[in-house]
Amino acid sequence: MVDEREVSAALEALGAREHLVRTRAAQRLREGAWRRESDRALAEVVVRRGLEDARLNVLAGAARLAGDVGDVGGWERL
Repeated sequence: MVDEREVSAALEALGAREHLVRTRAAQRLREGAWRRESDRALAEVVVRRGLEDARLNVLAGAARLAGDVGDVGGWERL
């Protein structure tokens, strides 16, 4: 089960105005997804929800994250 607070925090970080904040958030998600199954589940939820977000920073970050973690299930949303 993915913690909803973690998902919300990750989406907010991907939508941040500061490029460095967005980059660090994506890097943490990407690195975590390759280490642990629970972090991979978090990244996949962030990808799915991020691809539905109206904020362009979140959408772009989610699309890049999908490619980085190999989550091809969200591509139809693009």
